[in-house]
Amino acid sequence: MSENGGHTYLGNSSVKPKRNLVRCDGGVTIDNTSSGVTSSSTPFSINVDNLGGIESCSVTMEPGISLLVGRNATNRTSFLKSISSAIGGDETGARLKSDADRGHVELQSGNDTFRKEFTRTDTGISVAGNPYSKDSLLVDNFVSYFVDNAAREAIRGNDALRDILMAPIDTSQIESEIAQKKAQRERLEEEIQEIEQLEQDLPSLEEQKTDLTNKLEKQKSRVQDLTDQLADLDSKQDQTEDETLSQLKEELTDARDDVQRLEQSLDNVNSKIDFRKEEKADLETQIDDIRSTLDGADDPSEFTSKIASIENKLSHLRDRKSTLETSIENLRSLIQINEELLESDSPAVEHETTDDLLSELNPSDKQFTCWTCGSSTSQPDINNQLDSLRSIVSEQNAELADVTNDIESLEQQQQRYETKVTEYQQKQEQLTEYKERIDSHTAKIEELTQEKETLNSQLSEVREHVGNLESEIQAHDSETSQTDEFVEVHQELTAAERKRGQLESKLERVKERLSHIEDRQAQKNDLEAELEQLNADITELRGKVDTLENEIVETFNNMMSDLLDALSFDNFSRVWIEKKSVSNQTASTFALHVVRQTSGGSVYEDDLATLSESEQEVLGIVVGLVGYLVHDVATEIPFLILDSIEMIDGERLAELLEYIYSTTEVEYIFAALLPKDAEAVRNADLSATSHYIQFDQLATGSIN
Repeated sequence: MSENGGHTYLGNSSVKPKRNLVRCDGGVTIDNTSSGVTSSSTPFSINVDNLGGIESCSVTMEPGISLLVGRNATNRTSFLKSISSAIGGDETGARLKSDADRGHVELQSGNDTFRKEFTRTDTGISVAGNPYSKDSLLVDNFVSYFVDNAAREAIRGNDALRDILMAPIDTSQIESEIAQKKAQRERLEEEIQEIEQLEQDLPSLEEQKTDLTNKLEKQKSRVQDLTDQLADLDSKQDQTEDETLSQLKEELTDARDDVQRLEQSLDNVNSKIDFRKEEKADLETQIDDIRSTLDGADDPSEFTSKIASIENKLSHLRDRKSTLETSIENLRSLIQINEELLESDSPAVEHETTDDLLSELNPSDKQFTCWTCGSSTSQPDINNQLDSLRSIVSEQNAELADVTNDIESLEQQQQRYETKVTEYQQKQEQLTEYKERIDSHTAKIEELTQEKETLNSQLSEVREHVGNLESEIQAHDSETSQTDEFVEVHQELTAAERKRGQLESKLERVKERLSHIEDRQAQKNDLEAELEQLNADITELRGKVDTLENEIVETFNNMMSDLLDALSFDNFSRVWIEKKSVSNQTASTFALHVVRQTSGGSVYEDDLATLSESEQEVLGIVVGLVGYLVHDVATEIPFLILDSIEMIDGERLAELLEYIYSTTEVEYIFAALLPKDAEAVRNADLSATSHYIQFDQLATGSIN
């Protein structure tokens, strides 16, 4: 056994077991005529108490095909619905016995127990427990095939095929994911575009870097030559100059250092101002682009109004959906209760006795008296009323499908509008952010400009001091040509160092710019990989529904091609589903085609309404099986329940059961059969396990 979803998985798809015959006492007899092999799949027990028409039931089930054999009104449906409840069915689950306050169904396998409890309260019937699966939709649509199964009803009404088969897929969630990923993609594309614009500056910046490096090397050489020349002049004058001149020269050297320091600080401030101005200009350009986009966008208030209108429509549609679901549930309960009352010996229905032996022997002549109102009616009249109720359920199911489609369509439209509003709001938020950043840059530029003015003022004072010192040095020793030369070289060195500092600042700015672009380039690779993944995700999400639809169509068409031969439907040329796209709608539709072939060999397309009951039931079951396969239901729920299949003759039923068991991963099939059909299945040489539960003796509602 393997673990699955927190409980022990009962199936073993790799091995198919032998044929077993289940006795009415719950024991098992091995039928060695089977051609199957021994299986390690797990048997389990089903215990039912006060559900449907059953008072008490306890049966051990083996893997394979379990055939519940008996005439009508022998509680087979109640037993199957009890199993459906234990598995996790909701609409297909059992109902509490009409004369009981409590009931339950329990499925046991080894140390695992799965249980549903039913309790009558003042407000209705409460249902609680831990079923085998919590996904009731899968059980109701693709595991439990009762007479009102959605796939079977779709074939009878020729509608809602796609909705039923696609029900497990949340298309609105997919649309929401696509919208989110598209917004992420847009942000990535903008960021990559920004990097690509930066990359366009690389050739020019590299050229500037080379040019500035060469100029700086030359300027450094010039500064070094002037420094050496000044040192040589200074050494020559040391022997002859007085103390005052030496002090003036030292002050000049210090002042020159102050000039160099202030000039370097001024260059740094100018660099910061230039950077801030560039950033501000870029932001202003982006603001212009955003404003242009917003000016061309629709007014979000219109979408807000439309969203409110859609929400109002959705509210009414959801209310209608809830009303229909409640009505359908109530009608189904009413139908089931009446079916179970007819099957059981409940005091709610009394059988009238007559002296006419033939009438007593003919079930259709039996008269029933309701104990609540005393009215008398016959079983055919009751069946006719039940047929009318089933017709109403079918009509309401069709309306429910239309309402569900309308809800999905409106939800998709609402999602599109909400996405537009969100995108507009994001642009507005981006605009606000950029404006705040521009304000920050403007404030910083003003601060730096004040700092620049202060530095310029200090620099002017120091330069004036340098000029005064140079004049004093010249005046102190006016007759010495070396002094004039010293001042001149000193002035040249100051200018040369100033130019060197400017070149160094420019080169540093270029290098910083190049480093920034290189860092952004490194990010670009990651951004492009992320963008590629986003595009793949969007494509996958967009194709997810389409892929699943194609898989459904292909699976159905292949399955029907196999079954037409296996079930000997000789007058069918082809039965197939066509996927159709509908304009102005994101969802496709499925059209079911039935092509017949006459004895003369000509073909024509038939209408589903003219198919025989046997043909309709086979198609309905096949539609459900397609969902079972495509949605991989067997990995979670390795069961299938087939009820009300007496319209399919025994030989075809045997072939159908064989086909289901051999082509799916199902490990446990439960089918309610009439005795004659059970005999046909028994006589068929099935490779699958088949065992039998005789229900004719159990009409009293108790199985031991």
